[in-house]
Amino acid sequence: MIDGTATLEFGAASSVDITFAANAAGMLTLKDAADFTGTISGFSSNDQIDLTNISYSIASVSNASYSSSTNITTLAITDVFTVLGHAELAHDPNFQELRELTARMLRYYREQDWTQALATIELCRKAAERFGIGALYDTYAERIDAFRRHPPPPDWNGVYEAESK
Repeated sequence: MIDGTATLEFGAASSVDITFAANAAGMLTLKDAADFTGTISGFSSNDQIDLTNISYSIASVSNASYSSSTNITTLAITDVFTVLGHAELAHDPNFQELRELTARMLRYYREQDWTQALATIELCRKAAERFGIGALYDTYAERIDAFRRHPPPPDWNGVYEAESK
């Protein structure tokens, strides 16, 4: 349990369930966030979670949902990029188009509709030229190629397990 202003840090993969105490202002640090499979409960606006190995230039928090009847919040980290430190991009219609295309590509990717995902990747690459993030789409195209050769299991949740850094 994280109580008061305590900090709990995991330097490697963990499946431990974490609870933030009521009225806490604690910090949870996950140095290997991709391999954290535990549950976090009691998290409030006073608490912080530091995902130290997530590149915020190409990642954002999405799929966050809250149920007031159960007090359950679900949070998923995805490979969607976000605007951090570039407020002018938040209103750029070209960037908004790229975000929408990327979200569509990720939907096809998670649905294992490889043909549509690759077609959308081509649109993303064109839209991404002015932002210098084409490598993101190269990565997804490579993953799709690998999944076509070796399909993910039926219960695949959209996560790609890298074999190297």
